[in-house]
Amino acid sequence: MEIIGFVAQAQAVPFREEGQDWCGWNCWGLIRQAYRALKGLDLPDFQRLAALKYSQAAPQFASFRARFREIPRGRELPLDILLFSGRPVHAALVVAKNLMLHVEPGLQTCVEPFTQAPWPGRLLGIYRYVGLEVP
Repeated sequence: MEIIGFVAQAQAVPFREEGQDWCGWNCWGLIRQAYRALKGLDLPDFQRLAALKYSQAAPQFASFRARFREIPRGRELPLDILLFSGRPVHAALVVAKNLMLHVEPGLQTCVEPFTQAPWPGRLLGIYRYVGLEVP
């Protein structure tokens, strides 16, 4: 499956607390499903992070540094993970230049620019799965 096909199928999937599948997912469930469908990878289950504030979640996310590398802003590629501050911490998937696929409580999965308010002020980091490094 190509990323465009995944995005087309994923849009309008509803938010579901601790959701992990096409019936509904939270932000990390969406990312895990994308990596499974597009790369055959089973990412770590960060579900417990979804309810935490960033100050609590960051050290746990950092514990997976062996699998993820931080990417400078402006160098993101499709499938990179955007991590945003908030209550709770929020994650989204880069799908194209300046566009993310994400889902939040009360919303369906959608594509939205992460370069427009409120996202730039909340962006904490961009992470790439080490196995997806480009030469």
